[in-house]
Amino acid sequence: MSSVAQALSLPSDRTTLGLVLAALLTVALGVYGFEGSAPFTVHPVFWFRLMYAWIFLWLAHTASLMNYYDPIVAYFWYFVGFTLLGTDPGIQSSIGVPMTISARTCLALALNIAGMVAGAHLIDAWRRRGAIWTPRTPPRFTVRLGHPAIMGAGLIVWGAGVCLTLFLIVAVWGFIPLLADNAENVRVEVQAGLGFIVTPATKGLHVGALVVFTAIAVARRGMRLGVLLLLVTVPLLLTFGFRSIALELLLEAYVIHAVVRRGRIRFWRSAALATVLFVILGVTGFLRSDIPVEFLTPQFALSIAVWRAGLIDVRILQQIMEHYPSHGDFLLGWTFVADFLALFPGPDSNSGLMLKKALGLEFAGAGITPSFPGEFYLNFGWPGVVLGSVGFGALLRRLAYWICDRREIDVLQLVRCTIVVFMIAGMSTGLIGAIFFVHMLPVLLLLLLTGWLAETLPLAAAAPASPG
Repeated sequence: MSSVAQALSLPSDRTTLGLVLAALLTVALGVYGFEGSAPFTVHPVFWFRLMYAWIFLWLAHTASLMNYYDPIVAYFWYFVGFTLLGTDPGIQSSIGVPMTISARTCLALALNIAGMVAGAHLIDAWRRRGAIWTPRTPPRFTVRLGHPAIMGAGLIVWGAGVCLTLFLIVAVWGFIPLLADNAENVRVEVQAGLGFIVTPATKGLHVGALVVFTAIAVARRGMRLGVLLLLVTVPLLLTFGFRSIALELLLEAYVIHAVVRRGRIRFWRSAALATVLFVILGVTGFLRSDIPVEFLTPQFALSIAVWRAGLIDVRILQQIMEHYPSHGDFLLGWTFVADFLALFPGPDSNSGLMLKKALGLEFAGAGITPSFPGEFYLNFGWPGVVLGSVGFGALLRRLAYWICDRREIDVLQLVRCTIVVFMIAGMSTGLIGAIFFVHMLPVLLLLLLTGWLAETLPLAAAAPASPG
């Protein structure tokens, strides 16, 4: 074993293969997408892609890239994959937003991803002894029902979400936000001050449908009912005008079905699902943006999906790195306070709108998503980017051990872990307080309520709990 392999705690053959792949990927990413006579090495986007290529290969060596339940991996696929795709000049130009990524932006992204990987490895070194799970393998736990009446409890929570959704559409708004004229702006305006109804409505639909679907998958009967429930729930979630929750539900249902039925996630099936969800993301973005149907081409729909999934966050990060703190002092954590206050009834106020105002941005619709490094830079400067990334990486890998380092898990635990991992991956877009207070905390409370219902209400008895 070479000294390099010893230092990395990797077999020498894996290290050699990684170096070869890194060299090939470096050349491919460096040359791809550039035009003109200038050497590609002068383009900041080259270093952007090069940095991601090497970190991707390092992550592939030290963790299973098909393990959804490792939040480090989920974060990487969610943020890095989309932002890397968003650097393509053709995609940028097709929606009129060409952009050259600056050196400061590349540095912030590099510090973020590298810091997270470093924080994860700190936890690996501490947890290596006695752990039954390692980051290189997906979890192999057995899923059990846990509560005989869990399916009925999930249907009660889902039904409450349906009732609240219909109440908003029929009695409060009188129309469907997604289908309104100027839906991009209207969807935000009509929900201002109604978070105390919108949040339980959307989260009730989300949690209830996923609990029922998971229980059906574990029981191995009635899958048609589970699929039908998803087909009803997704349009209901889309009516609010926000695509991410509906697409998140479909992704989570796929992951749970794969883990329960096969014990692992398969790459090509996952790639096919990602393609379908990307198409939905682009088409629903078309509807929301009120763009004439004749412009609905596959390339334009793809461009809208890429723009929302990652490129817009990098664009805002670059604006932050170039112009802040010239707009004011560092915020010292006030973005998190703003999102906590958004939980309470009253005028709409959250960190996205707060940052939009702080940067002097003017556009219709909601606030901005500044990315994880962007939000920490706005609050604490460069030390915040470095320390926040290392701490976040350590926290995520510690969470991975808590999820994966077990032999058995019940339905509610599996649903909780699946939703929480995706929401944490979504923190790559920034607005950490909003994700925790407005999304994650209500989900956790609803899951507690579901467990209480399953244990206490006189629901129709189901078959005794047994390993799935």
